Amino acid sequence: MLVACGPDTTSGTSTGDEGDPGSVLDPDTSHKQIAPRDLSEKDFSLQMDRDSIKALLGSDRFKLVFRNNDEEYLILLDYTGDSVKMMKLADDFNAYHPTFSPDGKKIAFCTAYEGAPFGSGLYVINLEHPEDIDTLKVDNAAIPRWFVMPDGDTVITYIDFNGDDQKLEWFSSATWRVSYKGNKFGTPQKLFGRSYNGGFAYDFSFAATGASRLYFHWAKDEDDVVDERYNEQQVCNVSVSKDTSKLVSFLETAGQMGREFTQDTSGIWHRYVFYEDETGKIVKAIISPEMTVFDHVEWLSGIPVQVGILSSMDLAYYDVILIDYPQSEVHYLVRSDSVSLWHPDLWIGR
Repeated sequence: MLVACGPDTTSGTSTGDEGDPGSVLDPDTSHKQIAPRDLSEKDFSLQMDRDSIKALLGSDRFKLVFRNNDEEYLILLDYTGDSVKMMKLADDFNAYHPTFSPDGKKIAFCTAYEGAPFGSGLYVINLEHPEDIDTLKVDNAAIPRWFVMPDGDTVITYIDFNGDDQKLEWFSSATWRVSYKGNKFGTPQKLFGRSYNGGFAYDFSFAATGASRLYFHWAKDEDDVVDERYNEQQVCNVSVSKDTSKLVSFLETAGQMGREFTQDTSGIWHRYVFYEDETGKIVKAIISPEMTVFDHVEWLSGIPVQVGILSSMDLAYYDVILIDYPQSEVHYLVRSDSVSLWHPDLWIGR
């Protein structure tokens, strides 16, 4: 879920080809600030017809939330009725990584991107009363994800360090969960040592992270990093599937393993989404449409489909896409010619 992979500064070489058309700039300078203006539903266009959406997602009723990276707030597009409704959210926050609760009635978000060299707060918006935003009162909390536990308890997992996992601070960081009931946070509970930002397998058997190495943590080990899964090459946007497949997806910077698997010598960063099974074997790579690269790719709940962003080679983030993993197909879902779209999440009404 990293907003952008930068050059690998932890060793003497870079894993990507610097200056390449697909190389990604510093996240804070990769977009131009524009003058604030009023937005409406007309600034966004649905690119898939409703029948195609229903065939892929199992429903044509959905909500889409993302960061407006030009003006640094969240936008909600609600397609659950006969017409789309737009809502601006968290406009007093510099909001990143929004994510829907399982019932689609709340959105959690944080205030730092993956890999950021600064701290983050964690907040929850109740969409019925979006002016009321609940705050988790801890020093640092980033990259939230919702889970429904076997006993029915709804929890949010988060990490307390969102910087590079090659820094010393990562080794003293931790991954946490906190319950959220009745619009109130419970008491945070430490899951294990070190921050794992890529999420958990559906049965909590393992977690993964990728800023900037692909590490696995197995649930049976409280503290130890068990596996480094990509030959110490740089990865980002790690996401663990939210179904029973236990697939792990990630983006990378044209490293050796990716080049060998795809036989692609272009050196373009983020050209593919790569997929590993829980043993660490690469099982698939899906290529982006011509003259685009992927970013902000995340699994949807319960189905083998992902939501993400396509960037043009000049770093224009105007397209939200869906990735059909079984068919290896990329579908354009929502487009804006005026708003830089980051960190999408999708709730499906079934």
